[in-house]
Amino acid sequence: MDEDEVRQRLRDVASDEPPMTFDLERTLQRGRERRRNRRAALASAGGVLSVSALLLASSTFLDGPDVISRLVPAAPASSVAAPEPAGVAERREILRHHDWRSMLPPDLMDEPPADWVPEDVEEGEPPTTKADEMAARAAEVIPYLEQRLAELAPELFVLSVDYIGNEGPGFVDGETHVNGDLGFEDEYGHGQVIFQHTFPGAAPGPSDHPCGPRSTCGYRMVGDGSLLEYSVTVLNEREAPPMLWSVTHFRTDGSTLMMTSYTYDISGRTPDERPLPAPGFDTLVALATDPGVDLRPRW
Repeated sequence: MDEDEVRQRLRDVASDEPPMTFDLERTLQRGRERRRNRRAALASAGGVLSVSALLLASSTFLDGPDVISRLVPAAPASSVAAPEPAGVAERREILRHHDWRSMLPPDLMDEPPADWVPEDVEEGEPPTTKADEMAARAAEVIPYLEQRLAELAPELFVLSVDYIGNEGPGFVDGETHVNGDLGFEDEYGHGQVIFQHTFPGAAPGPSDHPCGPRSTCGYRMVGDGSLLEYSVTVLNEREAPPMLWSVTHFRTDGSTLMMTSYTYDISGRTPDERPLPAPGFDTLVALATDPGVDLRPRW
């Protein structure tokens, strides 16, 4: 197929009109059937390792693309293309009729209020933190966090905090945030919610937390005077790009708590991708605004 023919086919696809109604559940069901068939074929052939999930994980949380050469052995050249991860076809169909920007909840503000500031924050440097105090507080919060996700998203199972610390597993003195990885299993395999609590005095305000170049954001005030930022981020310009959804709660105590879900497994354990990030915005908001999810040490 020459370049002109490729361009013409792309123009034909772009000019197609969407159907009058779009049955998301039916689309997802067809995708699940295709996924089961694909998994059966892969099992008989010995399985296929998807490098795409590892590439996404490495570029975000590891040492960049070079880490792949250390994790995945070189594969022999093949003229047969590997099947695309399950879930991508469903996402392509969803995005065919719905711009990814429309995935944000309705009735959000486009910008945070210009005069929004936390009410209960004293000026000055953030308090000095001790590793053992942060570890002790995390040990108290972890069971509660696992329990809350189980209550909010019963479709997820095998919930566990895979790691928690400052810049990775473990704690060091003097840090002003705690982050972690709340892992789960669902029909697509392994996934996770990444969370980060940044302490008062170190947390950026909404005006210092710009929406990224591949993101779209919206804002909503909460009844206690705090602020929520919602964001949808895509990782490339593909037809059905991997994406992540985030909710950041700018709390009135001056801290921020961010919760993020993904269409893919950032650890690279599972090659399949979800049609949309899991869990969804409702669950992320409930976790981000839960006063029990407070990882600040008890001073």
